[in-house]
Amino acid sequence: MNDEESRDLVGHFKKRLERLEVQIAEINRNVCEILRIVSKREEEE
Repeated sequence: MNDEESRDLVGHFKKRLERLEVQIAEINRNVCEILRIVSKREEEE
């Protein structure tokens, strides 16, 4: 594997990592929203 191939591979993984970080942030927001809804429902009972 030459330097250019290594850079391409690293670039690919960095982009994939960035996408995963965005997905994780979205999941985190969804979980927080679910917990908020559940907590609100428990208070109403």
